[in-house]
Amino acid sequence: MASISVIVPVLNEEGEIERVLRHLSDEQPHELIVADGGSADRTAVIARRLATVVESEPGRGIQLNAGARAATGELLLFVHADCRL
Repeated sequence: MASISVIVPVLNEEGEIERVLRHLSDEQPHELIVADGGSADRTAVIARRLATVVESEPGRGIQLNAGARAATGELLLFVHADCRL
C-alpha cells in the first residue's frame, strides 16, 4: 500500500486543529503535516503535539506547496481543517 502524507493548511484554527488532527490520525497516515500561514493564535503550538508543522507565508497555494515540499509520502492528501474524511 502506498504511503500517504496528509497536509492541512491552517490559519488561526486553534478551535478545530486538535480535533481534525486526531480524526486524521485515526486513519493512520504515513505522516500529518500542518502548513501554518502565520497564525496569531495557538494553532501551531497545538498542532505540534500531533503533527509536523511547517511555517509559510499565508495563502492557500503557498501553504499547500510548503506542506508538499515537506512531505515524504508517495501520495499527498490535502485536507482543510473544517473537513472530515
